[in-house]
Amino acid sequence: MTGPGRRSSMLTASVLIGGGAAGALALPPYGFIPCFVLSLCVLVWMLDDVFGVSASRRRRCLSSAFLTGWLWGLGYCLGGLWWLGAGFRFLAVPDIYFFVLIPGIVAFCAFLALFYGFGTMVAGLLWSPGSCRVFALAFGISSGEWLRGHVLTGFPWNLPGMVFGQHLALMQAASVGGVYLLTVIVLLICAAPSTLRVNRGVAQTATFNQRGGPTVIAAAALILLAICGYTRARGELPPVDGVKVRVVQPDVQQDDKFRPDNAEAILATYFRVSLAGRETLDKDITHVVWPETAFPYVLDRSPETIRRTQAFLHDRAVLVAGSARFDPMLPGEERARVFNSIAVVDKSGHVWWVYDKMHLVPFGEMVPAFVVQVLRFLDAEELFVLPGDYHTPLRRKTALIPGVGAVAASICYESVFSADVLPQDMVSLPEELSLQFMLNVTNDGWFDGSNGPYQHFAQARLRAVEEGLSLVRAANTGISAVIDGYGRMVAVTPAGGEAIIDGFVPQRLENRTVFARWRHVPFWLVMVLCLSAALAGRVVSCGGHGLSAVRRD
Repeated sequence: MTGPGRRSSMLTASVLIGGGAAGALALPPYGFIPCFVLSLCVLVWMLDDVFGVSASRRRRCLSSAFLTGWLWGLGYCLGGLWWLGAGFRFLAVPDIYFFVLIPGIVAFCAFLALFYGFGTMVAGLLWSPGSCRVFALAFGISSGEWLRGHVLTGFPWNLPGMVFGQHLALMQAASVGGVYLLTVIVLLICAAPSTLRVNRGVAQTATFNQRGGPTVIAAAALILLAICGYTRARGELPPVDGVKVRVVQPDVQQDDKFRPDNAEAILATYFRVSLAGRETLDKDITHVVWPETAFPYVLDRSPETIRRTQAFLHDRAVLVAGSARFDPMLPGEERARVFNSIAVVDKSGHVWWVYDKMHLVPFGEMVPAFVVQVLRFLDAEELFVLPGDYHTPLRRKTALIPGVGAVAASICYESVFSADVLPQDMVSLPEELSLQFMLNVTNDGWFDGSNGPYQHFAQARLRAVEEGLSLVRAANTGISAVIDGYGRMVAVTPAGGEAIIDGFVPQRLENRTVFARWRHVPFWLVMVLCLSAALAGRVVSCGGHGLSAVRRD
């Protein structure tokens, strides 16, 4: 293609990528919802142009719809995940960092964009000229997002549901169907104004009320959602009996964290920040919480570290901290198995390993076998500082913490997985050991002062709303917080800088949330409704003016 055709294609691609990137401004930390409205309008109008052709070219239209969604998704992912380049600084050899930075980010976002292309292709099968195309888009994109959250262990980061999921009143809908239901709601409401533009299939028959009706309904739904959410989030929650936490944010920089010669200084920093300027730990503190991989040593292989921890604690206090854990080598194994874990240490120096991480970060804690093989084939292993693989347990276990009881623990990246943050062994525990709250320890030093910590925090916060459980979150460089089961921030630290939080942990909600009981069932019921509405619009358009308009094209 040359001349005007190529210029037109380049302009279309630029508009789609730019429109997707603009939508990312609705995500944390910005939260500017109108940007996502504009972004979806661009996507719908571009898809209108794709399907404004004869039915004989339907197959070609679907491939164009896939490309349209892929370009939009590429912009959305680049706009929301540009900060991932900071991680390459710790994985790539310094001399080639800038050579892998941009290609690496673009390649990863291009892969994620495939799910948006799939979503718009599915929407294309249901597309119609009228307002029901909004339901087709919501069904298609939500289907793609579900796959993105589950295929190849899943990467459900920055789902469209987070556009509402960062605002206290609007996030309450997640208590019914989780972030995936919130995603459908966001897509329906934010795409509704696209119907204000006259589509060729209905141009001669649509009145202003027909074109403006979906926007009015969406605005009313948004207001109703906000009112209901505001009303719900006003409940009072008493504190968990006998528990006062000190959440420690030491702000150890990632560059310094894993250097052996910094180990002593890092441990001294943890103890200094934990004491909050005093010589001894306050007597009313029962649980000191440190972030992920806090100890620069393997905890139970460092008697000196345990001795210092004993001296730091008083008789009623325990330390809860992230640490690497080694299992003894079994016969036939070449090396010991390593786990990213949470340990509890008491005054006597006894160490409990209460939780092992289930969801490992690709390329951060494990490298997919096929990637290793490709790098070896290309003789390019030396280009990356590939981490040693961590292992995972067979199932997610309840963390039993002295002085608290049962806690739903998660480490770092695990907090982004909706419906997968609670223990899988609760049915085998006594009924009186009900979950008290959720605990998340993380090291966001990888994000290097970017948007990453804000997005990570917002997703962890939404898990509290979904489950109706309070959340205690300790982050190395922020954001640390105590959050109640409504998503309200009882206490929170800024991103970056040393900080502590002293406070009581609110009890769980008196009644379990709909999501806690039924998981994603409400989401799939709404998806069925969207599919039905989209099919109805398709049938009507093929039986009336919509078909006539298509034939005239």
